[in-house]
Amino acid sequence: MSEHIGIVIGKFMPLHAGHIALIRFAAERCTRVLISVDGQPDHPIPVDTRAEWIRKTFADDPRIEVHATDEPLPDDPVPSRAVSSIWAEYLKRRFPQATAIVSSETYGDYVAEYMGISHIPFDPNRAANPVSGTAVREHPFRHWELIAPAARSYFAQRICVYGPESTGKSVMTEYLARRFKTTFVPEMARELLAERGVAGLVREDFAAIGELHAREILRRTPEANRILFVDTDHITTKIYARHYFDFTPDFPAWIEEANRYGLYLFLDIDVPWIEDPQRDSWHCREEHRALFLGELERAHLPHVVISGSWEERNRKAVAAVLERWPDMEFNGS
Repeated sequence: MSEHIGIVIGKFMPLHAGHIALIRFAAERCTRVLISVDGQPDHPIPVDTRAEWIRKTFADDPRIEVHATDEPLPDDPVPSRAVSSIWAEYLKRRFPQATAIVSSETYGDYVAEYMGISHIPFDPNRAANPVSGTAVREHPFRHWELIAPAARSYFAQRICVYGPESTGKSVMTEYLARRFKTTFVPEMARELLAERGVAGLVREDFAAIGELHAREILRRTPEANRILFVDTDHITTKIYARHYFDFTPDFPAWIEEANRYGLYLFLDIDVPWIEDPQRDSWHCREEHRALFLGELERAHLPHVVISGSWEERNRKAVAAVLERWPDMEFNGS
């Protein structure tokens, strides 16, 4: 290893296998690596988010330092001396201790020349890692394995399996998770009320249910393989709070945000009612159907009604997912 203090610059939008290989290459050849993450107002992913992905990925290597910048720097897709001179001026001011720049682009030669430092080239033809951030952003599911694990939860989608009692939500959620080789969030209300049953419900339970469910969503999203399936949501919790206690819990913004879904699968009531200690609304299935479906329609939430036999429901649910995200086929689904 040389005594170089190296600079790596980029948007890292998102952090992918090519970037990781570049940073590791730099760390093998430099005693310290200074990473400058470019953040401009028109970038679709916040710069602090991108910087945090790198910190998490290289958390075990103290030689790697991550710096986010919102400096108004030019972003020219074609390397040029004019653009490189501006970047060189900024980098020399920001990182005066740097002795080398590590890159896979022609601009590395230009920046190094203007800064009076070395250029350490890495895979200039991108033969080892032929991937671009643009391609990943446009088709994240197609390029899922190339996205850094720390960045995958940003692109993961959530699907809520939703509807009145006794429509097969729990079974459907687990089935879809197996079908698409991913994980799921069970109905956390059942976990909380396992011993008391619905007869033991108290008003305070609904705030606890909403928080427990949202925390489990956030915990399991980083584990998801492209899609996280979630059994019920915070709307369901609000509906039952009104049903049992005639009030609507006011959930904080983080719970509302955790419950944002790319698709709702509304399971219809055209299946037999199954008795359960945690169910007691068999007498108002039609009323609840209208209520649950009405909440989705009023909020203009994307949803598909799933009805028919159990086999038909499975087929329709899979088809709805693939219609919404055709790139799931790249998961071998």
